[in-house]
Amino acid sequence: MFENKRLLYNNIMKKIKKIELLSPAGSFDALKQAIHNGADAVYLGGSYFGARAYAHNFDNDELTKAIEYAHLYGVKIYITVNTLIFEDEISEFKKYIGFLVSIGADALIMQDIGMANWVINTYDIPVHSSTQMHNYSVSNIEYLRSCRFQRAVLARETEQKDIRQISQLIETEVFAHGALCICYSGQCLFSAVEHNRSGNRGRCAQACRMKYSLYSDNKLIIKDKFLLSPKDLALLEDTDKIISSGAASIKIEGRMKSPEYVGYITKTYRDIIDKYYNPTPNISTKNRKDTLMRLFNRGFTKGYAFGHNNQTLMSSERPNHAGVYIGDIVSANKEFISIYLNKPLHQGDGIKFDKSDKGLVCNKIYYKGKLVNKGYPGHTIQLENKLNIRDKDRVMLTKDTSLLKTLSNYKEKKISISAKAEFRINQPAVITLSDKQHSISCKGSIVARSINAPLSKDSIEESLLKTGDSPYSIEKIDILMDKNIFLSKSNINQLRRNAVNMLNSERTKINRYIKKDYRINFIAPLPFSNSICCTVVNENQLRIVANHKVNRIYINDYNIYKKYKSKLKNIYYMIANLSENITDYTGEKLVIRDTGGIRYAKNNEVCADYLLNITNSSSLAHLHLHNLESICLSVELDEPKIKSLTQNYKEEYGFFPNTEVLVYGRIQLMATKHCALDGHIACGKCKTSDNYIEDMHGHHFPLLTDIKCNNYIYSKEPVNIIHKIDKLKSIGINGFRLDFIDETPEEIHSILENI
Repeated sequence: MFENKRLLYNNIMKKIKKIELLSPAGSFDALKQAIHNGADAVYLGGSYFGARAYAHNFDNDELTKAIEYAHLYGVKIYITVNTLIFEDEISEFKKYIGFLVSIGADALIMQDIGMANWVINTYDIPVHSSTQMHNYSVSNIEYLRSCRFQRAVLARETEQKDIRQISQLIETEVFAHGALCICYSGQCLFSAVEHNRSGNRGRCAQACRMKYSLYSDNKLIIKDKFLLSPKDLALLEDTDKIISSGAASIKIEGRMKSPEYVGYITKTYRDIIDKYYNPTPNISTKNRKDTLMRLFNRGFTKGYAFGHNNQTLMSSERPNHAGVYIGDIVSANKEFISIYLNKPLHQGDGIKFDKSDKGLVCNKIYYKGKLVNKGYPGHTIQLENKLNIRDKDRVMLTKDTSLLKTLSNYKEKKISISAKAEFRINQPAVITLSDKQHSISCKGSIVARSINAPLSKDSIEESLLKTGDSPYSIEKIDILMDKNIFLSKSNINQLRRNAVNMLNSERTKINRYIKKDYRINFIAPLPFSNSICCTVVNENQLRIVANHKVNRIYINDYNIYKKYKSKLKNIYYMIANLSENITDYTGEKLVIRDTGGIRYAKNNEVCADYLLNITNSSSLAHLHLHNLESICLSVELDEPKIKSLTQNYKEEYGFFPNTEVLVYGRIQLMATKHCALDGHIACGKCKTSDNYIEDMHGHHFPLLTDIKCNNYIYSKEPVNIIHKIDKLKSIGINGFRLDFIDETPEEIHSILENI
């Protein structure tokens, strides 16, 4: 019965394109592990413009070799070029793209909208929209499709129903395993603003993995927990749902992980995917999870795809590798820690103690006073107490040397090919090797008539089947031969080697991409006169601002906007931060906060928020070309970078651009689908209470919510560079934005009076 169902299912699946398994690689060893454990494609970063600046990454020579090696095995290579590009980097960036194109990369993964637009219109290399582009809604995807991106790497917050809908519009790539960012990707400014290390530039300081306390109305709710640190994503049991949703690619996170981790997680998902297309009786994933927990885990979560649970999403006790429980401290003194083991412990293993989170490498293990190389379950062993441990505690294994040794010895995969050989007297010997996509024929030495010892078919076959260290396995061989022939064994072996080299060359042939000359051709809009632009959040703030000489007022409450838009000609509705952008606006004044809102510029007056991450003149021109009136530049730009941007724009288009710079206000550091308040204060009370998180240095970060329970974390204090307005005017800025979040009317009046 099961066999009949399996055959029927196989016939159906043959008509369906199999989902891609995309694995990470932070080193050449990790690349090999990914390839030989079943990846269809591998994503990796070069030395420039990648969002993992602190990973090993690949230099240019290594990138060339990586692409050649992967293509030999029929595996694609996607290069991450997914940082924001500053103006003074554009020339270097374009040269780097030219290099990546020349070595035959299969796709580029990009974040910067201006640079991506340039690549798409200059080369025909596929461009994938990085999750850093904030790909969370259908409206964002429609923008990407209009710009001819081939694929969208979806936000980790995307739910299955949305994956299904979006996959009808564009190729989609869905994260299935690995680390989760608590903030929507591309929207996190916490590291950049508070730690001077930009996550959008690949230098994230991981502020989300630090301890915080939660307060509501100055009352301590949670003290010193990892409130922003999620568990690791693991969709082992739910991969079939992602496949059935129509996604093109399942993605594993982990460019900072070990080669052994990459290999094992790739093999795990390879098996799961293959079983989807070729059903077999259910096999438990428990053993796989046990192994993954040994390799790395913060605990596992299903994330957001199938609905999320605020209480089970987070790893609030620790932000790092939790390890697996292997025993307990039974006693400790100045010299030794005594541990009762319930699982093995090997010399060289790494452990840590659960409560203290202190760890060590077990270089010396003692049992009954003697040095041993292994501790067994049921034994009480001793370790030197170099950490001054005193309390009883659980012992967690964080590095399993035996497991790593096992996983480092992987079997290299072989490519099935067929061979056809012809041996005709007085003609060159010929061998033809064929895989599913390629076929080559190679000629060898002249076949002679045998005088004493004619070649047998078996001896020829034996020589031809010796593919040795090559990546091939000959599954079928046909030999056509005359009788009484002779060719030396060395000539036959050389023919085989030459044929293998020819097939290698055919399989690793560099992708050739067409290049066109491209520049944005449009008449730049005339610059506005200098404008003061104020963001307010309530009616009291609005009234105060309206009584001052303010050119534009932004309000995020649509009801207030509707109430005042006939009275105040300068009022704009700031669309919600995480909006699906499904409302049809006509004749309105709007501020958009993601690429999905660009569609509104056709029928409305539209300005762009700093969350669109505009850092160069190409991105600015791209938005002006899409009819946006004014764009607030990224808060990650300092004065010299702003000057470089505006000057280059003017040189190219004849006018300074219509831009804003935030000169006063708290910066939105994070936007999260997770609600940190859930279960700690009554739902809805967040709208009337004063909520904030406090870091280990006593700094307070306001925490606001919206109607959908999304959380927004703001900087500990307002930026204030009002004194630089005249200098900013002199370098081409004509809009100066002030954001009022929690300021009183009196404070707002005082600030505006002094401009």
